[in-house]
Amino acid sequence: MIRLGLRAYFILSFLLFALFISAVCGGLWIASDHLEQTATEMNDAVKGIASAQAVLEGLEIHRRQSLLQGLTDKAERDKRREGIEHDIETALFALEGFNISEHEHDLAEVARTDVNTYLTESARFENEGVKGLDLFVKTSPSYDSALSSILDLNRFNQKAAFEIERKAVAKGGLYKHWSMVVTIAVMSGLGMLIWFFHNFLYLPLMETRQSIARFSDDQHVPEKVPRALREIHEIAHAFQQLTHSLNRQNEQRLIFIAAVAHDLKNPLGAIQMSCEILMDSEQAGKNQGDLIRIVGRQAAQLRRLVDDLLNAARIEAGQMQLTKTVLDVRDIVRDSVLLFQSLSTIHTIDLKLPENRIIADCDGVRLGQVFNNLLSNAIKYSPKGGAVIVEVKSQGSSVSVSFRDPGIGIPADEFKSIFEPFRRPSASRHQIPGVGLGLSTSKKIIEAHGGSLEVVSQIGEGTEFIVTLPLQA
Repeated sequence: MIRLGLRAYFILSFLLFALFISAVCGGLWIASDHLEQTATEMNDAVKGIASAQAVLEGLEIHRRQSLLQGLTDKAERDKRREGIEHDIETALFALEGFNISEHEHDLAEVARTDVNTYLTESARFENEGVKGLDLFVKTSPSYDSALSSILDLNRFNQKAAFEIERKAVAKGGLYKHWSMVVTIAVMSGLGMLIWFFHNFLYLPLMETRQSIARFSDDQHVPEKVPRALREIHEIAHAFQQLTHSLNRQNEQRLIFIAAVAHDLKNPLGAIQMSCEILMDSEQAGKNQGDLIRIVGRQAAQLRRLVDDLLNAARIEAGQMQLTKTVLDVRDIVRDSVLLFQSLSTIHTIDLKLPENRIIADCDGVRLGQVFNNLLSNAIKYSPKGGAVIVEVKSQGSSVSVSFRDPGIGIPADEFKSIFEPFRRPSASRHQIPGVGLGLSTSKKIIEAHGGSLEVVSQIGEGTEFIVTLPLQA
C-alpha cells in the first residue's frame, strides 16, 4: 500500500492551495476584464445615443433657422448657422468613434451622408435666393432622409445598449454562480485537507502517544498500527516492534533466570549432598575420593556458567578485548577436539584437517572458547549419539571451520534468533539444559575477528555451524 509522506502531504496541500488561488485569481481577472469590456461597450453605446441626439437637436435648430430667414439679421443668422453646423459636424465625428459594430458603422456613414446632403442643399437653395417657407419645403426631403438616418442609428444604439445590459446581467448571474462554486470548492478542499490532517496526522499521533503512555504503565503492546502518513506510520510501527522486542526480551530474561536457577541448583545440590556425606565420618571414609571429584566437577560447572555470564556481559557492554597472535588454526581446532573426544561414549568426533598450515592473526583463547562451545552443542543436541564431523578448509584468503552433528536440528525460521542472547531452539528448549548465551557470545567473538558464524540445519537431520575467519595477509 502506497502511503503519503509528510513532505508529499504538504507539497500536495500547497499545490491545491495554489490551484485554488490561481482559479480564483483567474476568474476574477476574467470577470474584471469582461466587466471592463462591458462598461466600455455600454459607454460607447450611451455616447453614441448622446451624439445622435445632439445631431437631431442640431438639425431641428438648423431647420428652424430656415423659417427665420428675412426676420433676423443675416450676419447674425449666418454666424449662428455656422455654429450649429459645426456642432452637427462634431457630433457626427463623435458617432464614428463610438461604433461598436460594422452595422452601426454603416448606419453612421449613411447618417453623415444624409446630413451633409441636407446641409448642402440648404446652403445651395439659400444662395439661390430661396427663403422662408419655400426653403423649408424644398429641403424637406433631404431633411426627412437625414432625420430618418439619425433615428435609425439612435434606435440601433438603444437596442445595442439594451443587449449589452442583458448580457451583463446574464454574465453577472453566471459569475455569481461561479463564485459560489469556487467558494464551495475552496471550502470543500479546505475541509478535505483538515479531515485528512485530523485522521492521518493528529489522531495517529494521539494514538501513538496513548500507546506509549499505556506501555510505560502496564507494558501493554499496541494491537495495531494506526493508518497515518508514511512517517507517522513508520514511527508507530517502529514503536510496536520495539514493544514486541522489549516484551520478548523480558520473557527471555525470565527464561534465563529460570535456566540459571536450574543450572545453579543442580551443581549446588550435588555439592551440598557431597558435603553432608563428607561430614558423616562413616560414609566419608568409603567414598571420600569420589565425593571430592563430584564437588570439583560441579564447582567447575559453576565456574563455566559464571564465566559464560561474565563473557556475555563484557561483550554486550562492548568491553571484550582480543589478544591476537599469529597461530595455526588447525592447532586450536585440534585442542578442542581432544578436549571433547572422551566426554561421550555414544559420540565420535571425526576431525578433517588440511596438510598445510593455516595461519591467522587471532586470539587463540577466544577461538578455543568458540570451538569448545560449538563442539559441546554438537554433542548436547545429538542425544542419540553418532558422528560429529569437524572439518577445516582453506578458501583462498579465508578459512572455514565447520561442526556438523546428526542431532535434532533447528527450524529454519529460528536461524537468526538463536544468535540472540538467551534465545534457544524451540525444539529442545525444555529437554536440554542451557541459558542460551553460547551462540550469542560465539558470534560476537567471530565477528570481532572480522569473520562470520552461519548455520545450516534441517529438523531431524542434524545441524552444521560454519565459522569463517580471514587469514593473515
